Amino acid sequence: MPQVLLKGTAGTPRTTREGSTTIVKKDIAGAVLEERIPTRKLKGKQAPGAVYTKAEVKAKVEAAKSEAADHVAKHANGLLAAQKKEVEAKAFEAADALLKRQEKKTKATVKTLKNNAQARIQKTKAIQASATEKIAKAERDSAKAGRDTAKAIALNKDLLDTNEQQAEDLNKFERAKTDLNKFIATDPELKAAMTKARVKLQAEQSASSAAPKTPGAKAPGTPAASKAPGTPAASKAPGTPSRVPLTPAQRGRSKSMAR
Repeated sequence: MPQVLLKGTAGTPRTTREGSTTIVKKDIAGAVLEERIPTRKLKGKQAPGAVYTKAEVKAKVEAAKSEAADHVAKHANGLLAAQKKEVEAKAFEAADALLKRQEKKTKATVKTLKNNAQARIQKTKAIQASATEKIAKAERDSAKAGRDTAKAIALNKDLLDTNEQQAEDLNKFERAKTDLNKFIATDPELKAAMTKARVKLQAEQSASSAAPKTPGAKAPGTPAASKAPGTPAASKAPGTPSRVPLTPAQRGRSKSMAR
């Protein structure tokens, strides 16, 4: 049987769909139809060989071309289906890997955001606690300052009262001293006695400063203390204060101890 070979270069396939059928078309450019007929040696009597007309040969060639085109189309469809499955598998695998990476990245981002939010919350709580403590301390300091101010005002008032009392006592003492001097000036005998006693006291002080300082021993020739003749007994002059006036510090301490 003669062997018919169809050789050609297939062009770019064109794929279309009609319903559920996929149609792949390829143009074969420069196709060459080659027919190989083996040589046979005739032996004996042979039946006359088949004789084909030009039209029959042309019909057979067209049939062979059609068959070859069918085979090429089937092969192309098979390759296209295989490539399509391979491409779809790779696409699904890449999409799955991308989705997994994106999911992992999203989880890491969410975890980081959550940790940052928790850290901010803790920092905010610490700031609030510190602010509350500072406010409480400021309130305590303000209350203490108020109490200290009240104490200072009270002490200032006591100091003013003490100064007024001291000034009043000093005025009383000055008046009493003036009255005493007037009383002494009106009595010559008393004035002379006071002058004699003052001179004697100065002499005793001079002798005691010149004598050796022996503990428990009197200076020789020192007379015993005695009242001057005619010296009246000590008596309060009119207006003389009954006690020595206190200093402002002493009066402040006495009032604070009384409180």
